[in-house]
Amino acid sequence: MLQSAWHLGILSESFSVEERYYRAIEISIFAPNPRKKIMKTLSKRRLKQRRDKFLSMRYVDDLAELTSFVRYKLTLIAGVPQYHFFSVPKRNGGLRHIENPARKLKKVQRTLNNFLQAVYFFEKTEAAYGFIIRARDEAPRDIVSNAHQHLNVPWLMNMDLTDFFHYVKREDVFHIFCHVPFNFSEDLAEILTQLTTYKGRLPMGAPTSPVLSNFATIDMDIDLLAFAQARGWTFTRYADDMSFSMDTAPMDSEIEAIRQIAGKHQFLFNETKLKIYGPEDEKLVTGLRLGEEVTLSSAFLQEIREEIDRLQKVVEARAMAGQPPSKWVEKYTQQVQGRMAFAEKVLGEYDPIYVELEKAFNRALNPPDRFSSVNWLDFPYH
Repeated sequence: MLQSAWHLGILSESFSVEERYYRAIEISIFAPNPRKKIMKTLSKRRLKQRRDKFLSMRYVDDLAELTSFVRYKLTLIAGVPQYHFFSVPKRNGGLRHIENPARKLKKVQRTLNNFLQAVYFFEKTEAAYGFIIRARDEAPRDIVSNAHQHLNVPWLMNMDLTDFFHYVKREDVFHIFCHVPFNFSEDLAEILTQLTTYKGRLPMGAPTSPVLSNFATIDMDIDLLAFAQARGWTFTRYADDMSFSMDTAPMDSEIEAIRQIAGKHQFLFNETKLKIYGPEDEKLVTGLRLGEEVTLSSAFLQEIREEIDRLQKVVEARAMAGQPPSKWVEKYTQQVQGRMAFAEKVLGEYDPIYVELEKAFNRALNPPDRFSSVNWLDFPYH
């Protein structure tokens, strides 16, 4: 019904570029609805086979065979990785630079991502919820289940890591490939690092960046889990968004201790994103509202209704003028489709709010006959 969610990544300024990028990837790749999923849901046995195949590599020739490129072509792609650049405005001013890998490089990265996801599935921490492939017959870890962990708790604290991908440096990725669970040779680790990093760090836009960021935060997750569990807190991490829920208000010393743990692992907090919610506050986790259940925030619902209304007016105006949909209208429609896909993921296909949104969206795309074009010869003249 709704074909694509990738365009969700360029919709709302109420979320950071990273948040929109993460949500779009997860909906388009890991959506639990079988009508929408792009990546096939695998059994644990099949994931283990995929993991073992990747970990059994010893030489660059093995990697070339895995990616279906001859060695010299793979070496050329890795030696001079090509990216296309575009920028999007930040809410607080300035520009955010996105690096989209060229076609051949992206093909290699997508293959690598499939295998890296299988490896990480068996290495994931209890705290991690973003960009984890779902095994058959296992509850998903995603943006919704992440928020579920913090239901019905009086206090909530959200913290955000600054420039998340860019703080995972080239040497960090090389270290990942040289050590457990990979234990690759330096030659193999080097070409894998070349294929997945750019300008000395993870690029924003590469298919492999989310899973490699998960590998890079394993030790930090373990330390923060120990810190939280010692206090009876719940801690989860969805990409760069970290949430802590607890029965009493967090103390300044505890917040500083969390900063120190992140700093120990070479990550930095975005101080402007620190948010503490008390017992009487409406609580949000990665933009989702915590009530009796996880649902969409009122701001999100208002925005999507306004976007559907705007789409309807544009479609009706073009229909009255006898004009077919322009490329801009098609692009905007896809953007709203992405928004709708996210709403369905959170609310469910049969939720009354989602049903109302879907009806409004369909009305917007199918204006009534009275908006069909009018020929000037049909006007009566006296």
